[in-house]
Amino acid sequence: MTKRSNVSAIAAQLLCGILFQINYARAEKPPSPQVVGFAGTCDELTVAGTAEECVGKLSYMNLRNGTVVLSIETKKGYMVSFVGEKDSQPRPEEYHLYISRVRMFTKATESVASAAGQCVVSMSRDGTIWSEIKCQATDADRASYDMTFRPDKKPIFSNLERVSSSVMNDISKRFKNKINESGMRGVNKDVQMCYDTSDAGDINSIRKCMLYDIASYKLATVTGKIWEARGLQNPNHGNTYVTDHAFTLRMKIYSQMAFGGGPDRAYQFFEDSPDKVLDGVTK
Repeated sequence: MTKRSNVSAIAAQLLCGILFQINYARAEKPPSPQVVGFAGTCDELTVAGTAEECVGKLSYMNLRNGTVVLSIETKKGYMVSFVGEKDSQPRPEEYHLYISRVRMFTKATESVASAAGQCVVSMSRDGTIWSEIKCQATDADRASYDMTFRPDKKPIFSNLERVSSSVMNDISKRFKNKINESGMRGVNKDVQMCYDTSDAGDINSIRKCMLYDIASYKLATVTGKIWEARGLQNPNHGNTYVTDHAFTLRMKIYSQMAFGGGPDRAYQFFEDSPDKVLDGVTK
C-alpha cells in the first residue's frame, strides 16, 4: 500500500464511516490575499496605556516584502496598526504574528512606537474563518498596546483567492475535449479520474476536480431536462454518477476536504465559475 492515500480512497473511507485525519498543505501565513477586511466586534483597544474606543472593522495586510499589518480604526478617527515581519503557525487553527512596532496615524500625521509582543489569530482549520484576533505588546517605556477583535464568522474569500481564469480555461478545455471524444459518460469517468489522481493533501487539486464536477453536473441536468421536455428519454438515464443523491454526497465529502466545511462554503467560493467553464465548453 502506498504511503499517500488518494482522494478516492479517503472518500471511500468516509462512506464507510472510518474516522481519519487530513493533513492540509498550508503556508506559514494564513491563506489570505494581500488585503482582507473584517467586520466584527472590537472588545478592547489600548494605545500607549490609554483605553480607546474602536470601530468594528479590522484589516489584515500581507505585504510583498513579508511584512504583516493588522489595523483597526479608533472612534477618534485615527488608525492603529500592529506590524511584524516574523510569524509562526504552531497548529492550523492558531497563527502568531510577532510585533516589532505599532503605528498610529491619520491622513495628516503619523507616529511609530517600537514594541515587542504578538498577535494571535484563532481560526478554522482551513483558515477561511477567523474567530478572534488578540494583540498584546509593550514599548520601551513599558506602555501597553492591546487589542481584542472578534470577526463575524463568515468565510474569507477575496478575488485573489477565487478560481483563476487560467484554471477555468484548463477545465473548459479538458471538459470540451472529453465530451467531443466520448460524450457525457466519458466526462463523468474523467471527473472520477480527476478525484482518483488528486492528492488528499493538495487542496487546490481537489477544488479543480470539484469545479469540473459541478460544471459537468449542471450540463447533465440541463440537457436531461431538455430531452425530457421533448418527450425523449433522458440520455443520462441509468448513469448513477449524475444523480442528485450521488452529486450531493460527493459535494459533502470533498467540501469537507477542500474547504473544511459543508457545500455552502464551496459554492460561495466557486460562485459563477462553473458557468464560465461551460461557456468555454460551448464555444
